[in-house]
Amino acid sequence: MAKIKYYYDTETCNFEQAKLDTPTVFRTVLSYSLVSALVAVLVVVYLFYFSTNPITEQIKQDNRDLTLQLEKFDEAIASLEADLEGLHKKDEEVYRSILKADPIKDEWEAGSGGSAEFKPFEKESLQETDRRMDALNSKVKVQKESFRRLLSMYSLKEEELKHMPSIRPIANDCISGFGYRFHPILKVRKLHTGLDFGAPMGTPVYATADGVVTAASHGANGYGLQVDIQHGFGYETKYAHLSKVNVSIGQKVKRGDLVAYSGNSGLSKGPHLHYEIKKGGAKIDPIDYFYSDLSPEQYIGFKRQASQINESMD
Repeated sequence: MAKIKYYYDTETCNFEQAKLDTPTVFRTVLSYSLVSALVAVLVVVYLFYFSTNPITEQIKQDNRDLTLQLEKFDEAIASLEADLEGLHKKDEEVYRSILKADPIKDEWEAGSGGSAEFKPFEKESLQETDRRMDALNSKVKVQKESFRRLLSMYSLKEEELKHMPSIRPIANDCISGFGYRFHPILKVRKLHTGLDFGAPMGTPVYATADGVVTAASHGANGYGLQVDIQHGFGYETKYAHLSKVNVSIGQKVKRGDLVAYSGNSGLSKGPHLHYEIKKGGAKIDPIDYFYSDLSPEQYIGFKRQASQINESMD
């Protein structure tokens, strides 16, 4: 049986039976509902942040693991980006220089931006990872195509490369490069048509490719004692300011054969070797022809040495 509630009426000084109307019932129900909802929210918050609920803890641990994996993934991408840039640098500064191929700068830059699709509900870090991966993929495609072209060019030039001067004539540093330099004897600025290698008197000098000796005597134009070799495919080499020759005219030589010894003959400031290459009768910069006995890093450093504007030795 439902309990009957009374209240004391101060006007009549009697206890009157309480009557529940609709508004009163609504307010009562609403009050209980709000209190219940607040208690429920507090319970959920407690369970999520303070409770050791296994499911909640597992979710938190999974989030931490995913964050660590994303950091490692970013490090791996950074390493791949650095390696790919290194390959591209060797492609531009070494391989394309050797084969006289045009640079691929425009194609490379076009692959830098990537074209990852924007995902509005994805975290910024994941969007950036998508962009970097897309850019990496584009650059890899560009580099693969570049190497394919270079391999094709190499196949066409393979026979010529066998006759191309491709090693240093002497294992010493370059002290003066190809280009306009101040002549130490004539005291004027003039075109230096070869490379000067610092070398003590009597240092062995080697042929840089297979060929036939066309000169082995004192020459004109201040070269002093010199050796000239005809290699075919339009290539000729000259080794000047020698102290002694080890070959004779008409003799066939192989790449790496001893042909002479360095000296100080002719118009020379001091003991050294002057080395020249001709291609089709024109004197060219020998710096692009030392790739066979130098690593790409050494080759780049040697090229940097030769580019310094200084006084030549002859």
